[in-house]
Amino acid sequence: MIELIEALPKKEPTCAAEIRIYSLFKAYGNSGMALFWQQQNDNEETAALISKMDGAVTICVYNNEGTEEIEQFISVIGAQSVLSNLPLNLPDETTLYQFCYAPKNPTKVELATPDYKDAYGVMSTRFAMPPFEVWYPDVCHRVRHGAAELISDGKVALCGFVDGNSMLIVGLCSIPECKGQGTATKLLKKIANSTLAKNYFVLAEDKLKQYYVNQDFALLGNHYTYGDV
Repeated sequence: MIELIEALPKKEPTCAAEIRIYSLFKAYGNSGMALFWQQQNDNEETAALISKMDGAVTICVYNNEGTEEIEQFISVIGAQSVLSNLPLNLPDETTLYQFCYAPKNPTKVELATPDYKDAYGVMSTRFAMPPFEVWYPDVCHRVRHGAAELISDGKVALCGFVDGNSMLIVGLCSIPECKGQGTATKLLKKIANSTLAKNYFVLAEDKLKQYYVNQDFALLGNHYTYGDV
């Protein structure tokens, strides 16, 4: 059974989908800006958590007993995009590799207040971004509530969702003029060896799989996206 909930179970996220759900709740809670559901099995244990904000749906499945119910539920609530830690019978499936990095000797990192326009400009050279007027209020709100980190110097940018001791890196890139100079890699290494989090997660396309292996990220498994991500 899937029910709307006003609070999430208290636990440390252990995968990318879970971090995305928990950081979204940390930012918006039960304000109505985002919605959260829990699927329970016959023993009233949490079988899956689901979040939705605008058209983006995230699913963290703890076992595969009820994926058929989840698939039917997604068709009811509607979704532009779906991120799931288990494969679902939905169209336009793309497999992403999940990596994790735990710093052995973390160092203190002081972060300056991010320049959102700089960061947006850098990310726009690599990613399909929404209009700045849409992107800015959401990211700024998440950063203020400790649910995200944004770092940029006008040449390279990194954005991550945060909950507890975990960060999901969702955007890392440098401007075309710096391509091949290792600027993005230097920022990644600085952040991944900092005390911002104890565990860093990232989802990577097949073409970036070897890159994260080379940065000492451990391959944990796969996640799956559907629709217009």
